[in-house]
Amino acid sequence: MLPNYFEKNLFQHEKIQTMAKKLFLLFISTLVLLPGIYFFNSEAKAAATLDLFNKAWDDFDQNYSYFAYKNIDWDHVHDQYQQNFMVELSPDDFAYQLNEMLQTLHDWHVWVGRPDGEYLGYNATYKINYPDTLFMHYTRDGSYEKIGDNVIFHAIVDENIAHIFIDTLSSSRFSSVSDNEINSLFSTYADTDGMIIDIRSNNGGSEDNAAKFASHFTDTSRLYGHVKYRNPGSNHNDFGDIISKTLEPSQTNYYNKPVACLIGQRCMSSAEWFTLMMKACPNVTLIGDKTRGASGNPKEFSLSNGVSYSVSSWVAYSDKMVEIEDRGIEPEIYIPAQESVDNEHDYVLEKAIAFIKVEETLPPDTPDVDPPEQGISLVANRENGTAPFTVDFSCLSSLPDVSDYIWTFGDDSPEITTTKSNISHTYDNPGFYIAFVTALDEEGFIIDMASLEINVTQKSEQNCIILSGDFSLYFPHLRYGNMTFAITFTYAGGLNFTPDWNSLAVADTNAEKIVLNPDFTLHLPCVDVWGTPYALRLVPDYSFSTWHIEVD
Repeated sequence: MLPNYFEKNLFQHEKIQTMAKKLFLLFISTLVLLPGIYFFNSEAKAAATLDLFNKAWDDFDQNYSYFAYKNIDWDHVHDQYQQNFMVELSPDDFAYQLNEMLQTLHDWHVWVGRPDGEYLGYNATYKINYPDTLFMHYTRDGSYEKIGDNVIFHAIVDENIAHIFIDTLSSSRFSSVSDNEINSLFSTYADTDGMIIDIRSNNGGSEDNAAKFASHFTDTSRLYGHVKYRNPGSNHNDFGDIISKTLEPSQTNYYNKPVACLIGQRCMSSAEWFTLMMKACPNVTLIGDKTRGASGNPKEFSLSNGVSYSVSSWVAYSDKMVEIEDRGIEPEIYIPAQESVDNEHDYVLEKAIAFIKVEETLPPDTPDVDPPEQGISLVANRENGTAPFTVDFSCLSSLPDVSDYIWTFGDDSPEITTTKSNISHTYDNPGFYIAFVTALDEEGFIIDMASLEINVTQKSEQNCIILSGDFSLYFPHLRYGNMTFAITFTYAGGLNFTPDWNSLAVADTNAEKIVLNPDFTLHLPCVDVWGTPYALRLVPDYSFSTWHIEVD
């Protein structure tokens, strides 16, 4: 029996050894195969990441509007960045890498959305030219009233100037502001001396919301900008027709007094369209720093990994067909951002107040001249004429603390001290005069001085031009066919005389006798047979004995 027992156990032992060998071989095989399985799986995921990258790149290639304008080689960008997407990336890592590539577009309207709802965008900075909170000491009543969800703040500043601060044009926040509230705002401030529309902190939202305000500053339709949309496809220069943008007037509460619109580098997108709307209105002056230069009307795209991104779809232009992107809109009165505000002063607001106070007191025919950036300047409605010669003077000032003005006119008249920044004076005798204005503060100290030269001549028939009898005018470059000339003589007395002439290429005329002072201009606007307008002037030379033609 013993041999059988040992034989049986020996047999079982051999079976165990065989199974152990098989398990060992299986274990070794698994160790060998696992890296390969992992490698092939990782390679597949890396390929999927690269596919997503190519999808995103292609969406921009087919739709982005500023490649040509910004001189961007998008194929080169693909080759430069694709290696970053040739490995497996989590959705968050993919978003970060994609956003890094999109920095080459330097576009504020291009962003990347992570699956968790957070957004990445253009990594750049801009300068701030407004205070963190509104300064109450500028207001007449010590506070601002509020409309909506901290959207609009308004008050009277100085003595009788409305300050309306519009923080956003966002549709979500603007939903808390009704059209009736906006109309009521303009009704409330209808009798103010001027208005300051402050959008320095505004980074856009809805263009329609912008028009709700800007429409109150025009009584007619006004062109303010243009756009052209990129046509989808591989041609980066394929665009649709130019589309013009027009501001339509509000049906109520038209405001035609001096307006200052305060702007800065935070202004972008619809805030820049707001800026252009305001610039198109004749009674509005832009003050502050230039805007950001960002208008894209972005479209949104998404990927299967949960990442989304926006693509600018149009090129935006001002009313003069100047691109807005990366340029911004320049103010008419520039104040550097670093000189705009400190802990106690809003110097942009102060400049706007000073500007409106000057504009509100200017005579109607005073030349359109901006206040100096620092100090005062002296302007007049006219500087040359014959005695007796009445001049309307105005002192333009950027100084907020002027209390009195001392006026001297360079003749025998006494000096005049007044609180008004404008005054009229009549020169009875011919001569060359220098008028002065001196600005004083509340304590009577001189702040600044300015002067202006006035030339007064003697009125005499000997110094006049007399046109009478037969004479003819010939314009060789307009010799094709008949011409119709609308001719107006404008002379020192401010009167106009328009003779009824039937003019051909060679004009034989017989005009009535006209006496003209030396500072007259004879305007000859005409239209050729194709309807092309010409602006022509016939002016005398200094001897007043011969004539020559000037063509604008």
